[in-house]
Amino acid sequence: MAELISKYNLLALPVVDGENCLLGVVTVDDVVDLLLPPASRRKRRKM
Repeated sequence: MAELISKYNLLALPVVDGENCLLGVVTVDDVVDLLLPPASRRKRRKM
């Protein structure tokens, strides 16, 4: 998902099941939080 968000400069991507029913949304902030080390996440949230 990170590749798609980066490649197309997206802010969010839908998450769907096998029948294309919406299950949720992954935002660019969700991806950044997963990629950053824990110390960086704490600093980023304070801003």
